This record gives sequence, C-alpha cells and structure tokens, in this order.
Amino acid sequence: MITLTVYLAPSGQWSGKICQGSEEIAGIAGCASAVEVEEAVAEMGYDIESIETI
Repeated sequence: MITLTVYLAPSGQWSGKICQGSEEIAGIAGCASAVEVEEAVAEMGYDIESIETI
C-alpha cells in the first residue's frame, strides 16, 4: 500500500512523504498548499491509495 502524508513544515511550506508500507520511498517539499503537494505527487506518477494531512 502506498500512502502520502502531507504536513506543514516548520518553514511554513507544505511537504509530503510517500511511503510503501513503513518505508519512505519519496518526498516532496516547498509547496504553497496541501493541494499543491497532492498535485505534484500525482504528476510524479505514484498510485497513492491513502492520503493523510496532519
């Protein structure tokens, strides 16, 4: 199962971690919004099964 965890970084920018099971396989940072993180991950081609915003 591939999951995306979206979070607000201490810098004030939005970031995301893409995990397969408990292993982080990719990440993204420096986005202006949580939606921008999700859009960028979709463009990367990952088949995300679950998204959590924290």
